[in-house]
Amino acid sequence: MSNNLHRAIIGFFYGIILSLICSFFITLVANASAGVFTVKGWFWFFFGLCVPLSITFGITGYFLTFKNLSMLKFWLLCVIFGFINVLYMGTVGAILGSAITYGLKNINVGGYFAWGPIYAAIFLPLSTLVVAGLIMGLRNVLENKKLLKTE
Repeated sequence: MSNNLHRAIIGFFYGIILSLICSFFITLVANASAGVFTVKGWFWFFFGLCVPLSITFGITGYFLTFKNLSMLKFWLLCVIFGFINVLYMGTVGAILGSAITYGLKNINVGGYFAWGPIYAAIFLPLSTLVVAGLIMGLRNVLENKKLLKTE
């Protein structure tokens, strides 16, 4: 198996594991702030987070975690990935979660598609920093596995 494919597979599973941990933690914190100390409802949040993160880090792993890019191009890619991830979670992920909870006939699908891009734009500064940090974490994983040459 080529190194590019191996890095893409590691990046894909890195995204799955991160989405599992993040969705569990976010659900626990959100429920605790509401006064309930459970993780009920985290499974739909995992599915809303799993797809964009897995694809993002699969692409990132394949392309050498963007190590040879200038800082401007790196941050531009982080902005793009951050926007796409939040956009997916705010539209498709939210529709999936609401459909599981309330049934597809009882949700406002048009409202999710109208507000999803707005949420993605509002949370762009935060999502950009999170994506940049996670890409740097993937770089460390690949360097430790000797799949990414250190300079």
